[in-house]
Amino acid sequence: MYFWDDLDFSGIDILSSLKKLFPNIKAWKHGYNPLLEALKNGDAHNPSEANKDDQVEPTSTGCEFSDNILIPLLNDKKLFVDQEYVNISGGGKNPK
Repeated sequence: MYFWDDLDFSGIDILSSLKKLFPNIKAWKHGYNPLLEALKNGDAHNPSEANKDDQVEPTSTGCEFSDNILIPLLNDKKLFVDQEYVNISGGGKNPK
């Protein structure tokens, strides 16, 4: 079972909550990889730009990919990428 949401603190928190109910759930790498690239390239937004200032930095979810890749990068960059950034029907990102 896989989970994919916005690459932000709340998205990670949802994964953490789901992990308590579904211990085998994992972050969907195929969905998160384009979001990670956008974050690394600076094609992301500040939390204040999307009224996400009140989100709390996550520490762990129990998912290896999330705990070792997603969370450290989010905590370092302090920027978010919404999943709508990804164009799943045609591959690549959606036009701005």
